[in-house]
Amino acid sequence: MKSKDSIVLDTDVNGIDLTWGTQDDDFSRNQVRARCEGRFEVTTFQPAAIVKATIAAA
Repeated sequence: MKSKDSIVLDTDVNGIDLTWGTQDDDFSRNQVRARCEGRFEVTTFQPAAIVKATIAAA
């Protein structure tokens, strides 16, 4: 964590588990599969520095 961080994404002791895999028909379809699992929590250190913005598409 840097001293200037306003928000940090925390994980549990297991961290992030990323598994890559292919099934038999993925090669014929030109596909690759990935699964990402984890337990996440957001820690806010400077709430006044957080801004939520909704931007309309041009």
